[in-house]
Amino acid sequence: MILKDKKLTTDIHVVCSETDEACLLKPASFLNYAQEIAGDSADMLGFGQKVLGPMGCAWVISRMKADFLEYPKWRDDLKLTSWHRGADGLFFVRDYCLADQNGKPMVLGTSSWVILDLNERKIVRSDLPNSEDTVCNETVYVDAEDHKDTVCQRLRLPKDVTMEPCCEHKVSYSDIDRNGHTNNVQYTVWAMDCMDLDFLLHNHVRTLEINFNKEAMPGETVLLSKGTADGKVWWVEGTVGGVQSFISKFTF
Repeated sequence: MILKDKKLTTDIHVVCSETDEACLLKPASFLNYAQEIAGDSADMLGFGQKVLGPMGCAWVISRMKADFLEYPKWRDDLKLTSWHRGADGLFFVRDYCLADQNGKPMVLGTSSWVILDLNERKIVRSDLPNSEDTVCNETVYVDAEDHKDTVCQRLRLPKDVTMEPCCEHKVSYSDIDRNGHTNNVQYTVWAMDCMDLDFLLHNHVRTLEINFNKEAMPGETVLLSKGTADGKVWWVEGTVGGVQSFISKFTF
C-alpha cells in the first residue's frame, strides 16, 4: 500500500471466489475491496479503528454508490485508490477508484460514513477526521454539475414501483462483522440473490446505490422485497419488524 497526497493505493488481484459464472467481478466483491481500503486509509491518516476503538466507537457506512464502467475479470491485476473528502453535514465522505494497470478507471465509487458509539448504538459527532492534513477535496465524479452529484443521495422508493415480497433472511454467523451487526456488504449479497439468476448473468449492474437505515442484528429476520417499473432499474428493500433496514437501487 502506498499513501501519497492523502490518497491510499493498494494492489488488487481478482480471485475466483470474487467473480460470477461469467468470470466477472461481483458488485459485492468491489464493496469488500472498498470496505478494506477505507479502514486502512483511516488508520494511516490517524482517525481509524486504532483511535476509535479505545473510545468505544467505530466507523459505519451509511450510504454507498458504485458505477461499474467496465467489469474486471478473474485474475486481473488492478489498482484501488481511496481518499477521505471530509464532512458533508452529518456524514464523512470517501471516494474510490478501481483501475487497471494502465490507470484506466473501471469502477468509481463514493460513500458516506458516520461514527457510531458501539455501546449506545448512537451516532457520535467528531471533528477528528477533518484535519487539513487528511482531507483530499478531489472527487471521482469530475464531470458532476453540482455538489449533490458528488455524494450519495437518500434513496426514496418511486411511487410507480410496486414492491413484491421475495424471501426472508435470518441474520446469522456469516453476516456479522466486528461491530456486532450485519456487515454492509451482506445487504447487497441478499439483494442480488433476490433477483433472477438468468437476468443477472445477461444484464450487468451499471450503478449500485444503497442506504443503510437500521442495523440488522444477529437473530433478526429481514423481510426482502423487490420491484421495478421498467425492468432496467430494480429496487430491493429489507425490513425488520416493519422498519426499513436498507434500500438499494440497481441500474442495469
